[in-house]
Amino acid sequence: MKQNDLLIEIGTEELPPVALKGLRDAFANSVEKQLKDAALTFASAERFASPRRLAVLLRSLDQQAPSQTLEAWGPPAKVAFDKEGNPTRAAEAFAQKNGLDIGELKNHIANDGKQDKLFVKNEQAGAQTTAIIFDVIEKALAALPIPKRMRWGASRAEFVRPVHWVTAVYGSETLTGGALSLTAGNTTRGHRFHANTELTLASAADYETLLLNEGKVVANFEKRR
Repeated sequence: MKQNDLLIEIGTEELPPVALKGLRDAFANSVEKQLKDAALTFASAERFASPRRLAVLLRSLDQQAPSQTLEAWGPPAKVAFDKEGNPTRAAEAFAQKNGLDIGELKNHIANDGKQDKLFVKNEQAGAQTTAIIFDVIEKALAALPIPKRMRWGASRAEFVRPVHWVTAVYGSETLTGGALSLTAGNTTRGHRFHANTELTLASAADYETLLLNEGKVVANFEKRR
């Protein structure tokens, strides 16, 4: 299965110093948990926080979760069909719920060990990282422990400080989507005074090195200390 590194960065105005580590950990914890709940695995997660950014870099993240076999049991055959063998309302409801053709219901009868029942088995494709990641980001941001949120400009988005950029890069691909009313891109920004410029990420894996060498930013919270 294809895997790549995924970088997510939220660029903001100056974050409260005392809350920085807590915001970083809460954001990363939520992103990691949501991906695991979607059966998307990754090798490791690196967390970053500086006064103007929160970020997480997920190493070797699955492009897509494994497919799942879903089984559904319906009403007993004697309830699903009348004496003439015609489908009852119970059978019709089961067919509609599971996307089955009414005329094929008799091909979907199995014994559960006690009696014959309507039964269906479907293969469900696993979640794709690129399809769910912005929903994951929005939920992670919404769940952050922020006692008082603020709005800025004409945006209806709310956060602890105004957000100026969102970065989402999977491997070398810039993901299509956005968060907090901003369109995601493949750029980050350097130190406010020493390298106040936009920096382009060729790949997610370049994040920490690019910020350090060209942006004059130590993005790792512990290293900053």
